[in-house]
Amino acid sequence: MSKKTLLITGASGLCGSYLTNFFMKKDLELYTTSRKKSNKKYNISCDLTDFDDLKKLPKKVDYIIHCASVVDEINSDFKILENNLKIGFNLSHYIHQKKPKCFINLSSISVYGYPDNRNIDENFLMNPIS
Repeated sequence: MSKKTLLITGASGLCGSYLTNFFMKKDLELYTTSRKKSNKKYNISCDLTDFDDLKKLPKKVDYIIHCASVVDEINSDFKILENNLKIGFNLSHYIHQKKPKCFINLSSISVYGYPDNRNIDENFLMNPIS
């Protein structure tokens, strides 16, 4: 029986790096993505806003944890939102093709806005700063 395959996007970010460290210790075939170049054998350097970069992603994937996003706490122009929408669109196309068993999406304040000291869940009203 082959190992289950996990893809973590945004592995150089806060959440993605912690999840990568956690899942490295598990019996999985692990792949990560980041825009930053890395010498780690499991990391795929790609820009998820570029549809053609999806070709770099694994041919087979069982689980995806999506942590990648464009975040800018200073600027609030539309380009941030546009790039995050591109990532979501491109990744949804990949998911539709590969049909993983599970997909988990983590997002950012660039999509949800500041949470006012509350947890963000399915009922949270989006109020993006951009």
